Amino acid sequence: MFPGMASFARILIADDSEFLRTHLRAFLQRPGWVVCGEGANGRQAVLMASQLKPDAIVLDFVMPMVNGMEAAREILKAMPGVSNRALHAA
Repeated sequence: MFPGMASFARILIADDSEFLRTHLRAFLQRPGWVVCGEGANGRQAVLMASQLKPDAIVLDFVMPMVNGMEAAREILKAMPGVSNRALHAA
């Protein structure tokens, strides 16, 4: 569990590889964690983060439209309460 989070963590995955999203989802499906959404590019990650309000986000560095680092910047700007420790660019 992540510090300061509710009884379960909602996680958003963003990666342009469907194969990796599938495997990340399988890895992250454990007691207390739920994958609340998946995006295939950085733009989707930003939009889904604002809609879904996940507790943690796993971002790929290299994605179409908006890369993971820029997506992280946009998410932190739009959601100032989110901890940058909850964002991980893989």
